[in-house]
Amino acid sequence: MYLKLLSYLSVVAGAMLKFIFGPLAGFSTQLSFVETWLFTVVGMMCSVLLVLVVGTPLRQWLVNRFGQNQKRFTPRKRMIVRIWKSYGLIGIAALTPLILTPLGGSIIAVTLGGKSKIIFGYMFISAVFWGGTLSGIVFVFGSQVKDWLQ
Repeated sequence: MYLKLLSYLSVVAGAMLKFIFGPLAGFSTQLSFVETWLFTVVGMMCSVLLVLVVGTPLRQWLVNRFGQNQKRFTPRKRMIVRIWKSYGLIGIAALTPLILTPLGGSIIAVTLGGKSKIIFGYMFISAVFWGGTLSGIVFVFGSQVKDWLQ
């Protein structure tokens, strides 16, 4: 009972930090594909919800406390702005599980002016799609790698 709960928490915590860690944790703790998929989505959505609830007030407090920071345009920031201008929130949400972290993608979406309900919806769709896809890849190739290592 407690071992199963710990397995679920490891998938949620992994997916909150970096999306691919959710499927990897689910596979390594021998959860089913559906359990891994479900708790990977839960992990990403916990991160998104955390940023949506705390992100905007925290950003306002930081700006008021420390002032507006100097904006430095790095190649990564330029790429993010290009994605935002070309594909909008859908592009950010689609790339969050693959390239960005759930926290990072949510922060970018909030910072660039997305509305909370829309951010949550697109991130949920992205989490369901990529959670199933990446969990499937991990379960198919993880078994092959596991067999190969033995």
